[in-house]
Amino acid sequence: MATSASTPCDVCAGQSISKQAVKWCPECEEAYCSECIKHHGIAKATKDHSVIAVDNYLKLPPFVLETKHHCTKHGSRFQNYCRSHETPCCKRCIDTDHKKCSDLPALDDIIHDAKSSVAFADIEERLQSLKKFFSEVITEKEENLNKLKVKRETIEKQIRKIRKDINQHLDNLEKEILHKIFNQENHHQRNIEITSKQMKIQSSRINSLLENMEPIKQYASNLQTFLSTKEIDKELYKTEKEVEVLCEDGSLKRYDISFIKDDKLGNFMEGLKSFGKISSTGQPTEIVYAKSKVKQAQIVAVPCKHVLNINLVLEKKVMVPRPGDGMAGLVTGCVILQNKNFLFSFRGLNISCLSLLDEHGGKIFVLTREHIGFQFSGIAVINDTTVAITSDMPSKSIAIFNTETRKVSKVIVTKQLCSGGISCFENTLIYSCGEEGLEMISLDTGNICSLKSGSHASDEYVTVFKNKIYSTDSSSDTVTCYDMDGKIHWKWQNHDEIKSMRGVAVDNNSNVYVAGVQSGRIAIISPDGKVFKSFKPEGIEKPRAIYYDKKTNKLLISENCGNAGLYSVY
Repeated sequence: MATSASTPCDVCAGQSISKQAVKWCPECEEAYCSECIKHHGIAKATKDHSVIAVDNYLKLPPFVLETKHHCTKHGSRFQNYCRSHETPCCKRCIDTDHKKCSDLPALDDIIHDAKSSVAFADIEERLQSLKKFFSEVITEKEENLNKLKVKRETIEKQIRKIRKDINQHLDNLEKEILHKIFNQENHHQRNIEITSKQMKIQSSRINSLLENMEPIKQYASNLQTFLSTKEIDKELYKTEKEVEVLCEDGSLKRYDISFIKDDKLGNFMEGLKSFGKISSTGQPTEIVYAKSKVKQAQIVAVPCKHVLNINLVLEKKVMVPRPGDGMAGLVTGCVILQNKNFLFSFRGLNISCLSLLDEHGGKIFVLTREHIGFQFSGIAVINDTTVAITSDMPSKSIAIFNTETRKVSKVIVTKQLCSGGISCFENTLIYSCGEEGLEMISLDTGNICSLKSGSHASDEYVTVFKNKIYSTDSSSDTVTCYDMDGKIHWKWQNHDEIKSMRGVAVDNNSNVYVAGVQSGRIAIISPDGKVFKSFKPEGIEKPRAIYYDKKTNKLLISENCGNAGLYSVY
């Protein structure tokens, strides 16, 4: 690896002067000696540039060092980023190679939070997860080898003890049985050593990537961080797929060998043909590969489209069952489970129910408040079989409900009354407490805290995506985007398009969907809250609760008092 002692000052080198560089400017992409850096720091064009020590710059991995801030084709500085081609562009690139590209945001807007982005944090988490996985598998394999050796030695002693009680003509049988033991051990040993070797290679590769993360975080430019994150992500994805194959094809089995004494040895007979039986078992590994939360969601990546170009097509109508004929009430919540089943919550004057339908709309169950003991309101998906449901009866409680067992597995007591919207993000529930605003509870620790955000409306709906909270206010027909600290990023309101605002959802590209009951329209709002498109969804008169399935890119819209529709988003 190069050192600062071998890095010359670029300015001095241009004057045929040899001086050692001490600082590096990522924006200028030049190294400076102690004298030249002084001029760099006071020059009008460069005084605001952030510089780092050359030693720190050289700690960056080679693929990051190769990332440039200037276009190698045109020599100009990158100013925009093409989402369609996933590449930075200079102005001449836009005029030549990206004439037909419409989504070209400013590069500074894309990379300004690269080091604190969800993608970068996800990379670190996945690296740590893989590092832990490989380390634990290697340790388990070494323990397995030692256990096999101990078992072999135990069986040998058992066999030799028996051998003392029989005649000399059994010597050949003894050799045969010992040979089988060694063959079994050698066979398993070869498999284990092959697997261990693979794990060590993979572990070394992951450790190398992980060691690179800290220098990248501290010393790489935002562009370098952003682009290198994508490279590391590709490498991680490949390794994760290899790990999944190992987990599924039985390569991680823990082997064992045992000896079963032949009953005939107790009363030795001339016709005895075997010393015993050698068997082995392969048990599944106890090591669990904990995938990144972001990856567990298996979000489908779709091209980022401008909201004006997004269209919804009705895929199917869904009849929402409810107790009684023509029972009046509201569909207050709807979700699509990971197995594609639909779950709806319905509230009437004196009754409420929870309805589960299969992906074709067939009824699986309809459970009333009497069955479960809860008044149903908002719904949030936690995992394959578990949802969280807000309720005002009993008050100040959230029910954790299992759709397979059809039972409440846990009741969470909240600080405030919560009967409105709820959302689950990274095993954390964020829910509306009406006039008291939003609360957040960790499902891992049980800690509850009040958030400095929310509309404080009694029928507030809320959803969370990429560390942003989106909540609706029906009294002002406003949807507001907050960060997790409660800072407002934007508000959107248009009484001509959306009246009696209720449900809110977010797609994979952070486009926001809101439902207007009275206006009978759905609005799609851009991630910055500046551009929108509204329409009347086919087959739905008064949309209320909505849910965006990020796995399939489908939008579920339920009627205020009626049924629902599933829409393909493209």
